[in-house]
Amino acid sequence: MKAIFEQKRLKTSHGMSLIKTNRLPPDQQTRLSWAKKLTGYREVPEEFSAFFEPLEKNNQPFPFSVMTPSYEGFLLRFQEKLVCIIDQSLFVLNKNKATQEPLCFDFQRIHSLKFKKVLLDSSFTIGGIDHSGNPSKVDLHFNTVTEGLFWEIMRRVRQSSFSSTEPYEKPLFEELKEQSFKFASYSRNCLIPGEKVVQLIWQPELTANPLSIKIPPVIRDFFERIVFPSHVVLLTDQELVLISEDEQENRREKYGAIWQFIPLRKISDITTSVQDNDLLKLNIFLKDGSKIESMFLHSVNDVLEQLVNEIKTL
Repeated sequence: MKAIFEQKRLKTSHGMSLIKTNRLPPDQQTRLSWAKKLTGYREVPEEFSAFFEPLEKNNQPFPFSVMTPSYEGFLLRFQEKLVCIIDQSLFVLNKNKATQEPLCFDFQRIHSLKFKKVLLDSSFTIGGIDHSGNPSKVDLHFNTVTEGLFWEIMRRVRQSSFSSTEPYEKPLFEELKEQSFKFASYSRNCLIPGEKVVQLIWQPELTANPLSIKIPPVIRDFFERIVFPSHVVLLTDQELVLISEDEQENRREKYGAIWQFIPLRKISDITTSVQDNDLLKLNIFLKDGSKIESMFLHSVNDVLEQLVNEIKTL
């Protein structure tokens, strides 16, 4: 990570202009990767003021709004964006294009939500049909410290399509807990009021050794490749939830996960197919033209077929 510096312009006795550079303290540097919730019209950056002016003039309550960070000074930089929820619509404004028409999704036209985190690095992806009638997708990046702001956005979008908000008692997933306490916790905690669990399928990670010799456990991680990561498919009466580890994360202890939330009414078709290596692929086709895939061992064929039939019924 690059050092971040604060620059100050000073005048010498000869009238020359010098630049004084002070290194920012580590805590200030870290905060440049945090997302920020705005709480009032006075906190809106000038670049986005034109969007909020009509709302303020009409005395509308300040909407739920989150600024994503620029990651200024980090190895990877991202464009600052402002995410705003007004009624049942989600707006995404780009700082460099704030004067242009913002990207807008009606809640009912959002086809998928994806949240990914690995240690302090998190991202949130929204996919669906925008106000122009075009398939669109937007990625937001932020420090995991501020992930709660985006879980709140996901909760609002997800719950908007639920036929009921009656809270059901969350299952404990005891069988899954014996296999993976982490995934049992992820599965339980991602449920929100208004949905009831119908089916859960657990698939542990599958790795392959490209060498024909036996590799000692201490160096096995350097040679084995991940065919597919550990993952869960969770079907509720409202949505299909996919939770997996990141196959790019090669640590033996994996600290993050990827969540995908798909409203059942946005699934146009779902099928299974047999691969050359005798594995099964679950193919999920969405109404915006996108496709989501998930791999399984052939031994879970029966429960996968049950899942496909349940989704078509629901």
